[in-house]
Amino acid sequence: MLGNAGLIRRLCERTGVAESSNIRTPCTNMKHYIKHFLIILVGIIYISSANAQTKKTAPAQTMKIEMNIGDTIWVGKPKEVDHFEYIDMITKTRIPDTNLTYDSITGTGFYKYFFENGDMDGKRLPAFYQGEPMIVATSIKAKDKKTGEDRLIIIAWINKEKLQVAWIEIGIALENGEVRLKR
Repeated sequence: MLGNAGLIRRLCERTGVAESSNIRTPCTNMKHYIKHFLIILVGIIYISSANAQTKKTAPAQTMKIEMNIGDTIWVGKPKEVDHFEYIDMITKTRIPDTNLTYDSITGTGFYKYFFENGDMDGKRLPAFYQGEPMIVATSIKAKDKKTGEDRLIIIAWINKEKLQVAWIEIGIALENGEVRLKR
């Protein structure tokens, strides 16, 4: 079991994002939340078309997707045989007595509510979750360690009663079919 700092560090390493104030500290600017949570632009999704003889790839296309806090997204097909490559499952294993809450409509305060107190266990989402629904709880904008580009991380409830959430690098997860917007 990892402490909070260790888990966050491991998730950042797995997803290739640098630990920053965007990850460690929840945003308090409501305009920032509205901008990043209510309309999420998922950048470049590659749409490939395989020609049976030439196997040429169609040029990359940009797709605008609107996603709101509270929306349902679906676990797609895993890239690996036994687990998902771009979705981590985080389970809260120790919950301290605290009065922390979050705004379930805007996602404000979710990061602090879930990650800053108690203990957690993190692992790749097992393949048997394929086809299951998840509810978008919040999002985090983070910088890629290698390229310096902004990347969007979605945190979604897998099972609220068991305190399980998914940490999803949404752009690449959509691109690889690990997340679907429709059932």
